[in-house]
Amino acid sequence: MDYAPDTDDQAPMTCPTTPSNPPRALIAAMQSLLGPSWSDKVAGLGQQRALMDRQAGKRFHDARLGEAFIQAILTGTGAPWGRVRPALDDVRALLRDYDPSYWPTLNDGDSDALYACLKGHHACGQRTRRMLRLGMQCLQVLHHHAGAYGSLEAFLADRLKAHHSSVIGLLRDLGTPGPYKLPGMRVAIAAEALKNAGFDTLKPDLHIRRFAACLGIFAFRRWDASKPYGAPPTSEGETIRLLVAMHEFAVAAGVSDITLDNLAWLVCSSLEGGGFHLPNQALRKLGQSAGLLA
Repeated sequence: MDYAPDTDDQAPMTCPTTPSNPPRALIAAMQSLLGPSWSDKVAGLGQQRALMDRQAGKRFHDARLGEAFIQAILTGTGAPWGRVRPALDDVRALLRDYDPSYWPTLNDGDSDALYACLKGHHACGQRTRRMLRLGMQCLQVLHHHAGAYGSLEAFLADRLKAHHSSVIGLLRDLGTPGPYKLPGMRVAIAAEALKNAGFDTLKPDLHIRRFAACLGIFAFRRWDASKPYGAPPTSEGETIRLLVAMHEFAVAAGVSDITLDNLAWLVCSSLEGGGFHLPNQALRKLGQSAGLLA
């Protein structure tokens, strides 16, 4: 996604839709801002394809799901995704194409090799070493679940059924303390893993948090709105409520949760990561153009 924002101080374009339905108008405004190739930019993130595959009845094998979780963990290292992405093929090779038969043998030596690989790509953040070690532990636990349930798909389907097909319930299992929590997982990282695996949800990271706060979609308990790119801090409980609010907004806008997530990410994330990097003030102007804000 090699593109740059307009030179006009990143001002959002006027929404072409009459804002009788502000959520739909916001979607149109974001698409207009991203330009005629917005759908290609969304498709380039890869999660729309995974969603369509799952909706068409495709079920992913264990190696593909293991990759989904490791890529999610890599988003939690603090390194810009634009630097991590070029290293993904090397990560896959070091993890033997995510062959599940190797997962029980993974150790700190493997995480150290991955760290050296990412360092060679200038793709290390403050949490990279720790998250990689948790990632090896995560694959080990996933291997246990695959053995106990017959496959990782069966494990995820069982937990989804336990929550009456609620993806948010599944996120609680994987990302909050309890018997099914996975190493390295918080709600946001678990959401990224499930998006990678074609489940329709959003990743409530700092970009989604400031997006929701600026546009009045969710009222956070604490937020310093004066900072140009400040995102509200949140607890895991508040994160779950944010997911509910964003899902309801996506329904009102007539789009999938993943589509709303991907558009918001492209509008909010850093230029280095592939996004448009709108500051909070510009996000509020975008909301005003869509009729969300006075």
